[in-house]
Amino acid sequence: MSSPLMNSLLRLPPCLRAQAYRRTFTTTFRPLKQQRPTKKPLPPPTRQPSPSNININAPPKPPPATARPPTLSYPETLLQSTNALLIYKAPPHRSFYITSYLLGGLLLVGTYNWAIVVAAPPPGVKDDSGSWGRYLMTAVTMGTTLVVSIMGTMLILAPVGMARSISLIRNKAGQAVLRIETENPVPFMTKSKAFTTPPSQAFLDRRVATIDLDLTSVPLSHGTDFTASINVPAVTPKLQYPPTGPVSRFLAAFIHDIRRMFYREGFAYLRVDGQGTYKLDLQHCELLDQGRPLDRLTVEDLQSGTGPVSWIKRRLLVS
Repeated sequence: MSSPLMNSLLRLPPCLRAQAYRRTFTTTFRPLKQQRPTKKPLPPPTRQPSPSNININAPPKPPPATARPPTLSYPETLLQSTNALLIYKAPPHRSFYITSYLLGGLLLVGTYNWAIVVAAPPPGVKDDSGSWGRYLMTAVTMGTTLVVSIMGTMLILAPVGMARSISLIRNKAGQAVLRIETENPVPFMTKSKAFTTPPSQAFLDRRVATIDLDLTSVPLSHGTDFTASINVPAVTPKLQYPPTGPVSRFLAAFIHDIRRMFYREGFAYLRVDGQGTYKLDLQHCELLDQGRPLDRLTVEDLQSGTGPVSWIKRRLLVS
């Protein structure tokens, strides 16, 4: 049975039949082309701002900030691994106390006896109370008594107001403060005074009257052991030519105490607002890291100086 397509081809003229036959069968049996992979659609192009909308004078955008660790202050650096750090420990002062009280007391007793003898002559001595010589003698006696009494008082007050130890601690609020412990004004007493102060209120007089200082420096790496020995007396450093024998050691200590009584040799003055002025004995003391923490944790005293004039300035001119 013939198909309608064949019947239509047979009805055409011969010339057209051959042409239609060739076109129909070529199109029908042409091999299919391989399908090409589909391409992904391209993203829409970003719209660039026109040159008229660009602000040429606009500052460049800053780079993104990177997180930096907080910078610690010097006191916080010292207290990173501990809550208390000893930075100064004074040497023992028992012989200094005894020598000062003994010599000062002898001067006061001597002036009292001298004033009594001049004021009331012993029996058998002519009383010339109405003469000019008597008035002159009385004036000279009063002057010498006053001067020697002041000297004796200064010797007695030489060991008063001495700091035993200075530590850097944290208070209840977590702040780094200085803890200053003072020595007893009378030997053989067990009770001492201690108070805390911010480092900004501690003024250190860096002028020290001395010829040579022999002290012990504790490395910063041994700060924990140094703090644990706060109640142990400071170790006397080894001298190059130490005195031999008890007599020579006694004379060396006695001369050293005399120089400290009259010249305040080896003392650095620490003034604390609201607490007064205290003495730091640098001779034969123990300091942490050669005294660098003590120097950096205190403020330089602009009213520095030694002697009675400086003492009066500290007492009367401190704001």
